[in-house]
Amino acid sequence: SVFLLLQSCLGMVVDGAEQRVTFERPVLPEFLPEIVLKRLQVGRGSVDIRIRRYPHDVGITVLDRRDNVEVVVLK
Repeated sequence: SVFLLLQSCLGMVVDGAEQRVTFERPVLPEFLPEIVLKRLQVGRGSVDIRIRRYPHDVGITVLDRRDNVEVVVLK
C-alpha cells in the first residue's frame, strides 16, 4: 500500500492513546518534493501536516491541530 510505504519513509508512528504523531529520521524520495497530510486522525484529535524535502533535510510544519495533538520530530 502507498500509505504504508510513505509511513515507512517518514518514520511515522501514530499513538492515539497519547495523541501523538512521531516522525523519526523522516526522508522523502527525490521524486516527491512535498506532501500534505490533512485531517490525520490521532486519538480524539486530528492534525494537518506539510512535509517538505530540502537538499539535506526534511521540514515538517503543522498547518492545523485539533484537540492538542502533539507532533514530535526526531532527527
